[in-house]
Amino acid sequence: MKPLRVIVHFMCCLPVLVLAACAAETFTPQAPEATITPPPYPVAVSPTAVMAPTAYPAPATDTPAPMPTATSIAVPSPTETLQPMQKLTPLATAQIWEVWFDGFSCKDLFDCSPQPGIPYGIYSIMSDGSALKESALTALPPAQSPTSPDGSASLEVRDDGGLYSVIRVSGQAVLLHKIEKDADWPATSFGYGVYCWDADGTKIRFVVAGRWKYEPQPIVGYRVDRDGRNMQQLFVSDLKLAGGNGCSPDGQKAVVAMHAQDDRENWGLYVIDLNTGKWKQILSYFNVDTIRLPLDAVKR
Repeated sequence: MKPLRVIVHFMCCLPVLVLAACAAETFTPQAPEATITPPPYPVAVSPTAVMAPTAYPAPATDTPAPMPTATSIAVPSPTETLQPMQKLTPLATAQIWEVWFDGFSCKDLFDCSPQPGIPYGIYSIMSDGSALKESALTALPPAQSPTSPDGSASLEVRDDGGLYSVIRVSGQAVLLHKIEKDADWPATSFGYGVYCWDADGTKIRFVVAGRWKYEPQPIVGYRVDRDGRNMQQLFVSDLKLAGGNGCSPDGQKAVVAMHAQDDRENWGLYVIDLNTGKWKQILSYFNVDTIRLPLDAVKR
C-alpha cells in the first residue's frame, strides 16, 4: 500500500464588525498526519489470503472460532545470526525413531553446496543421531502424504499454496493455512517445511520456512485443529530454511534438514520440538536433500 498523505485545511472566517465592515478571512492549516510506513510484505490475514510474515505477534490462545484464521508469521531481522551448534547428544526424554534421507558428506569439501560429480547416497539414521548407515538402495521410498492415525484423512500442500486436511472417503478438503505467492517471488518465498499429525489425530503441527529478499528467515511453528479451527502460533525458531517431514510417532517433534549459509558444520540434520521450537543438531557436515520416513511409519 502506498503511503497516504492527507492534508486537511480548516477554513475559519472570523468577521469583525467595525462600522459595518468585515475583516479578512484567516486560514489555519492543520499539521500533516504521521506518515504510515507499510510493512515490508503483506500480513497473514485469513486462510484464504495468507501472506508472508511481518512481525512478532504474541502467541494466540486456543479459542474456538467459526473459521480458521492464520496468525502472522514473525520474521526477525535478516542480520540475526544462527545460534551456536549444540553437542551431538541424544534428547534425554525424546522417543527415538528412524528416518531415511539422501545427501552427501561435505566434511572434506570446500563447501556443502551441491557440486558436479558428487553423488548423493541413501542413508538412515535414528533421531538421537545414532546408527548412521549408508543404504544399498538407489532411491528413497516414494513420498507419502502424512496420514491421520485412524487413516481417515491426509495432509496435502496444493499448488495454490494452501495446506489442506483431506478426508479420504469423500475427498473433501479443509483449508488449514495458505501462503499467497509474493510479488517479489522467488526472492521472497515461503512454504511448509514440516506438517505432522498428533498421536490422536485431532491436531496438526506445521512449520513455515522461507526467504525474504533472498535472506533465509527463521522458521515459525503453528498448531491447528484438523477442521481448521483454533489456529495458534507456537514459536519462532532461529533455525532457518529448515524442513523435512521426519515426524515423530506422536507428532510432537520432527527431524528436519537445514542448508546453512555459513559454516559447513551447521549443514545437516536437526531434531526440533514442534511445541517450543527448541532444537538439537544430530548430524553435521552433510548436505541433506530429502527426508523420508520408513514406509511403515507414514501415519504421522
